[in-house]
Amino acid sequence: MKYNQKDLLLSIHSGYAIQIVNGQKTIELRRRFPLFKKEDKKKIFIYACSPISKIIGECNLQVVKKVPLKQLWKISSNLAMIDKTSFDEYFKDRDFGFALYLENPVKYNQPVLLTSVLGNKHPPQSYRYMVA
Repeated sequence: MKYNQKDLLLSIHSGYAIQIVNGQKTIELRRRFPLFKKEDKKKIFIYACSPISKIIGECNLQVVKKVPLKQLWKISSNLAMIDKTSFDEYFKDRDFGFALYLENPVKYNQPVLLTSVLGNKHPPQSYRYMVA
C-alpha cells in the first residue's frame, strides 16, 4: 500500500465502504470536506468502521462539489446508495453538503490494519491526510 502525504484516509460505515470498493457506490457524501482543484486528484484510502475496522481498499477522488441539499439529493440519490430518510437525517441542520466523486476502486485481498500504516493513530472521525 503506497501513499503520499496528500492522500486521504476516509472513515466510512462498513456497508458503504464495501459498496465503494465493489464499485457500486461512486459518490460519498460529507457534511464537511475540503475543496480541491479538479487537477489535484487524490487517492482515497477506505477505512471501514466497526465491525471491520480496517483499510479495505482505495479509489481515486475525481472531484469534490459543494452543493445545496435539494440539488445534492437529485444528483446523488442513486450513486451514493442512500435512502431519503438517512440523507435527511445526516444533513439535518445543514444547507449544503459535499459530493465526493470516486473512481477506479480497488478492493484489497487482505484488509490492512490502520496501526500497520499509521502507527498508533486512531481512525479519523471523518477524514485525515495520510501522514505517518
